[in-house]
Amino acid sequence: MRHISIIKSEGLEISQPALDPVKSVVHHTIIASKKNGRENKRIRNSWVEIMAPVFSKAAWQCVWYMMIQNDQIHAWGLDRQYGYCAEGDRTKNVGVVDSEYVVHLGLSTLAVLEQYKVRRQSYIEMKMFGQRWNDATKNAECWIDIYQKH
Repeated sequence: MRHISIIKSEGLEISQPALDPVKSVVHHTIIASKKNGRENKRIRNSWVEIMAPVFSKAAWQCVWYMMIQNDQIHAWGLDRQYGYCAEGDRTKNVGVVDSEYVVHLGLSTLAVLEQYKVRRQSYIEMKMFGQRWNDATKNAECWIDIYQKH
């Protein structure tokens, strides 16, 4: 409930709780909690991980269509595009709530051989999704890719 209160007061359309930096497997340090004791501190950025996102109603309606159109097994790459659904400036409307955090244990549920196959397929599909996204947004006037390489 506190997470919801914070994101409403901060105007975040897409957010996630930070990850406990000690107890969690952290793949992206930007989402690890800084735990400096400042109330309601959040890390402002334009990206949240697919692991534990929280969406406003408007953002969810947008993300739902991205997800429902996705024929991939693992959804890698979707989190890179969440900002498209942020109802405005994703550098202001997307963020990690630092004072609220979760633990990501990173427990594997697949056998080692299956993990390798899923990971390999996920990389292939992430590239496919990226190409589809690029094709779809090439001429879109309402979309600006802040990650675009110059």
